[in-house]
Amino acid sequence: MRLMWSVLFLFYIFQMIYMLFFASEFARDYVDLRSQSYANALRMQWEYGTNLKPFATIRQMMLIFEIPGISNQIAIMNLFGNFIAFMPFPFFLLLLTKWAKCPLRLLFSMAVLIMMVEVTQFFTLSGTMDIDDFILNFAGVLLSYTLIRFTPLYRYLQYLIQK
Repeated sequence: MRLMWSVLFLFYIFQMIYMLFFASEFARDYVDLRSQSYANALRMQWEYGTNLKPFATIRQMMLIFEIPGISNQIAIMNLFGNFIAFMPFPFFLLLLTKWAKCPLRLLFSMAVLIMMVEVTQFFTLSGTMDIDDFILNFAGVLLSYTLIRFTPLYRYLQYLIQK
């Protein structure tokens, strides 16, 4: 049973890597460095693709819902996608590791992982470095961990571990 959960976790991780760094559906388009230097591309990414102001992108996405006639699809994908993307991590980590049972260790590890993803997206030019992505990702992790750890789901999870 543990092998099955490990394989599912690996599948999830590979899906996340694809979605976060390669999927053109999520604007992970290739940056043509033949027409500009890497340093210039990074500078442009910093100036136009980086948000370090908390809730700025979230506010922009919420405004889209108020404009009639504009598709809400981008806002929905951004807000809910970022919120749910990392939610499975606490489940898998609690299921497959012992160290994740300590809430501070698990939450700190997830915060570091999410920050590493944001910084990697910046330096690989595969996405924007946005504090709001971190906020939404971490909020999803926190909700997921709370639902798993402090509800009957935790007992069921322990049952799955024993199988």
